[in-house]
Amino acid sequence: MAKAMTKRMKTLMLSGMTIVLCVMIMVAGSFALFSQNSKNTTHLIAGELNAKLERVALTTTKLNSKGYLVTEEEQTTQNTPVDFTGETTDNVFGLDTDEKIVPCTVLSATMQLSNDGDVAFGYYIAIAAQDGYETTELAKQIKVSVTDAGGSNLVTPQYLSDGLTIGSETNYFAVVEKGQTATFTVTLTFEDRTDNNKAQNAETIFDLLVYATQVTDDPNA
Repeated sequence: MAKAMTKRMKTLMLSGMTIVLCVMIMVAGSFALFSQNSKNTTHLIAGELNAKLERVALTTTKLNSKGYLVTEEEQTTQNTPVDFTGETTDNVFGLDTDEKIVPCTVLSATMQLSNDGDVAFGYYIAIAAQDGYETTELAKQIKVSVTDAGGSNLVTPQYLSDGLTIGSETNYFAVVEKGQTATFTVTLTFEDRTDNNKAQNAETIFDLLVYATQVTDDPNA
């Protein structure tokens, strides 16, 4: 019985050695095959979202140097727009810091949003008086409207005290594709009302905000 087991163990050991040798021969044999290496260096550049906001036309009915209301129109060319891209405190209607407005004043600025980047973007617009200025009598008497290139209201006009929003972060007003532009006109009207005297010497400050976010899916596809 002992001899049989010894013989069986030797057989198993030999079989094991045979397997190891076979593996070694297979591994050694793989280095004898023809081989070829390929190398690819790929250069990646991140795209850019570049939304430019410019005023391309301005029409105002405001006080002149003699104290009369007069209408003036400033039609800028495509080569000389007024840039309002980024964060700026420049008056979008071209008013000086000490310039006053009165009832029947109308300020209208046509804005152009250009896509100078690499990606399509969706945008929305918000106009709102800054904190503390939304409750002034002046803000309550100024009507805000935003119209398209054809003069149609994009939303129902609102008082500056209430603010106005066109679109949202999750529901863009419109999409501007690469190399394209969008145009809209913002108009403020100081209404002629029986309670205008309440707004004398009052002031207000408001923000015109245009938000642009990359759009990855073609809405027309």
